[in-house]
Amino acid sequence: MNVDLMVCHWVDSAGDQYSRGTYPAEWVHRYLDQNYLRVDPVITGCYQRFHPVNWKRLDWSSKASRAFQKEAIFYSVGNQGFSVLIRGPNGQFALFTVSHSGNDADWAAFTEEHTPSMLLITTRLWI
Repeated sequence: MNVDLMVCHWVDSAGDQYSRGTYPAEWVHRYLDQNYLRVDPVITGCYQRFHPVNWKRLDWSSKASRAFQKEAIFYSVGNQGFSVLIRGPNGQFALFTVSHSGNDADWAAFTEEHTPSMLLITTRLWI
């Protein structure tokens, strides 16, 4: 199994957002236009944790979260995801994320096998 998409999304100390990756440009524009940073469960969940996050473990129960997820899937982001938090010394906040459209069992096996590699990739992003 391979990942479908990958992105590094960061927010600087002034609150400006940046990203590099393979997310569809339409989704990136929509995300910024709708200011989804404030309702994205991945951002909220990762900001509250230190360890990498499998999206299935996040709280998707609110109406806004469910609508956000439905729209992200529509834009081909995927129903599975794994994000690694990176914090900078001056309030910077970044995530390295991989995502995929697939079933829970395959995704669980993939993340179990590849978590060490994804952590290593994340550390290399900022060197």
